Amino acid sequence: MSSATESSLLSKLESSSSSTAETLFPLFSNYLHPFSDLTNHQIRPLAKQFLPFLNRALSILPKRLSSSDPRSSNDRFALDLLNIYQLCLTCLDSLSSQLSCKPYSVHVQRVRLLHCMEGLGRYRDAEAEGFRVLESFRGMDFGVKVKKSANSAGKFVPDVEKSGGDKEFALLVVEVVATMVKCAALGQRKDEEVYRRVIGLVEEVRPWFRYVSF
Repeated sequence: MSSATESSLLSKLESSSSSTAETLFPLFSNYLHPFSDLTNHQIRPLAKQFLPFLNRALSILPKRLSSSDPRSSNDRFALDLLNIYQLCLTCLDSLSSQLSCKPYSVHVQRVRLLHCMEGLGRYRDAEAEGFRVLESFRGMDFGVKVKKSANSAGKFVPDVEKSGGDKEFALLVVEVVATMVKCAALGQRKDEEVYRRVIGLVEEVRPWFRYVSF
């Protein structure tokens, strides 16, 4: 696909609005279609071809979503942007083995998506995304050997010892939990289970506070 196609997509992403009849997600989905049938030998050339485009799109999306009206949580345009955001993050995840960065660098983008969902008042979506991020955190390898504890079973927040004292990662973990707690409060849901989970998350994240400067 030509660079002209990329330029056109990015231009539409920057200039489109809720008054525009065109839905952008199908255009992005079609352009990023090679990621739908990914094999190991394709990863490197895909990274070379698509990484600059993905990085540029991911830098635009938070700005566009932050300017959306929070009262329009079901607005078609905002939903279109969120779908594009999730698609780009899925593609970026596929290329993570080709990135020279910390194991949680891609997750920084996911936390930005979490904040966008919160800002739009999509609290349930933010909660679900938060749990996905925490689950992914638990599977990360920082090269630190930690004995598996029976107490870790059933927990959502990763064991603090596993991070090797990485302060940036600690801040990210605390930020995810804090956003989920905020969403639970703002969502004003009547399901008691939601608040039990929130209280559990607060207790689980406490050990991380010693690595975070407020």
